Amino acid sequence: MLIWSFVYENCDPKATAISAIMDIYSKKDKKNMDETTTISDQRSKKRSSPDKTVTGFRQPKPGPALIVLGLAVLVTVGGGLLALAGSGQSSKNSIILGKLKGEPLTGESANFIIAKIKQNQQPPTDVTSHIVIPEGSSIKSFQRSNQLSLYNANITISIPASPKQVEQFFKVELSHDGWSLPSVDAPSTGSGVELLSTIPSSDSFYWGIGIVIRKTTPLISPALAGSNQNSTETLAKITIYEINDAS
Repeated sequence: MLIWSFVYENCDPKATAISAIMDIYSKKDKKNMDETTTISDQRSKKRSSPDKTVTGFRQPKPGPALIVLGLAVLVTVGGGLLALAGSGQSSKNSIILGKLKGEPLTGESANFIIAKIKQNQQPPTDVTSHIVIPEGSSIKSFQRSNQLSLYNANITISIPASPKQVEQFFKVELSHDGWSLPSVDAPSTGSGVELLSTIPSSDSFYWGIGIVIRKTTPLISPALAGSNQNSTETLAKITIYEINDAS
C-alpha cells in the first residue's frame, strides 16, 4: 500500500497516459519506416539486377508465310528459266523496216502482198508480221491455199534488183526477224536458188517459208534503159505453209 500510494502521489495519471500513447505511436512509426525501407530496397534490387529471361539475343525465325512466299518466287523464276532453256527457241526480234546491217536493199512491210493470200485469219499475224520484202516490189501473181488441207499459198513478186542482192536481203531479214537460219538450196524445178526457213506461232504450229529467187529477162535492153531506169529485175516466189506437227 505504501508503494502504490507513493506512485500515485508522485505520478500524474494524465501525464502517464499521454506518455504511454505517444510511446505506442512512436513504435508504429518506426515499424512503418522499416517496412517502407525494406520495400524500397527490394525495388532497387529488382531494377539493378539483370533480367534473367533476357540473357541472350536470338534472331527471330522466319514465319511460315515468308517461307511459302520465298518458295513460290523460286519456283516461278526457276520454272520460267527452265521453260526458256527447254524450248530451244530464241525470242523474236522487233521488226525494223529500212536497211539492216549487211543488207544491200531497203526493206518494207509485206502486208500488201499477204492480204492477197490471207484466208480465215491464216497465216497468223505473228507469222506474217515477220515477213519483210524489198522496197519497190510489185505483185506478179498469187495462188491461195486449198482450205481442205493445211495452209499452203504462194505469191510471186518482181524486185528491181539483182538475184544476188535479193538473196542476201532475204538471208539477213529472215535471220533477224525470228525465223530459223535459212538453208540455201537449188529449187526442185528450174534455175535459181531457194531459201527455206521456219518460225513458231502462237497457234501451236510451226510455219515455213520458201523463197525461190530467179533472174528474169529484162523487157528493156541495158543500152536503151537510160540513166533513170533499171533494167535488172528478179522474181521471188514466196510460199508460206503450215507444218503438220506430226511430221
